[in-house]
Amino acid sequence: MNWRFRMNGPYSYVRPAIGPDETVYAVDAFDHLYALTPDGGLKWLVTGAGSKGVAAGPDGAVYVASEDFI
Repeated sequence: MNWRFRMNGPYSYVRPAIGPDETVYAVDAFDHLYALTPDGGLKWLVTGAGSKGVAAGPDGAVYVASEDFI
């Protein structure tokens, strides 16, 4: 294991996504979206993002989903 990151939520429903710049994007069960540096540091955090899916586009766009929206 190279690093670990503790999210505010107790778990995540989905696997994280990796962007073209190697940023790791993860969502937790409390609808927080985390952007992590390749070495595990927090870049930024967004609340209310959704918890059902996360994807990173080739242009660096980040997509998240919930039961009601993408």
